[in-house]
Amino acid sequence: MSMEAVNLPRYVSLLKNLRAVIFLGPTKKFPVEGIKWLRKKYRYRSIGVAQSLLSALNSEIRESFMKKPFEILKFLLPEIEQFVRTVLSVELEIPEYVIESLILASCYVNALVVLGRESFPVFRRFVAWEMKSIAELPENEVKRNLRIVGYAILGFHDKVIAEAYETLKEVSEIINKEKGSRKVGRKLEKLIDKRRKMAEMDGGKNFGG
Repeated sequence: MSMEAVNLPRYVSLLKNLRAVIFLGPTKKFPVEGIKWLRKKYRYRSIGVAQSLLSALNSEIRESFMKKPFEILKFLLPEIEQFVRTVLSVELEIPEYVIESLILASCYVNALVVLGRESFPVFRRFVAWEMKSIAELPENEVKRNLRIVGYAILGFHDKVIAEAYETLKEVSEIINKEKGSRKVGRKLEKLIDKRRKMAEMDGGKNFGG
């Protein structure tokens, strides 16, 4: 990966204008209609995509993301790129473009929009809670849900990122002092359980009706 960090003015501009970070499985069927819909809906905004994901796509498909509204996202700080490397060293079976897409979505405070149902299973192990629709949603409901997701991310981002940082810092200190300590697993499970309950409460309220 080894990408140059984005400068602050560029980051602020993208943060203001970005409406989603997208993901599609490089080995899955190309979601032509989904891409067309996103281009139409966000023609005056921006949609982010990870560099490593583009690199994994074949050249013909890659060309589809080389013009507006798509933007190749970079990390604001080298430390964040290093964090991706650290995660990859633990999650050996997960492709780089999956981890990078997830972390970039958080860095840019946006939803990760997965195009195509067949592309979603790779994220299964990272899901704390989920809600499924029993029917295909009409376009106006898709737009509404995307707006709600955006508001929810903005509302919770500062709190959950701070909690994650503090927990990971505590965990790293425990690992350094007590190799193999069970405290690590308990602390991480506690954080994940809190996230799960938060998502279930907010998701049930906003999407359950």
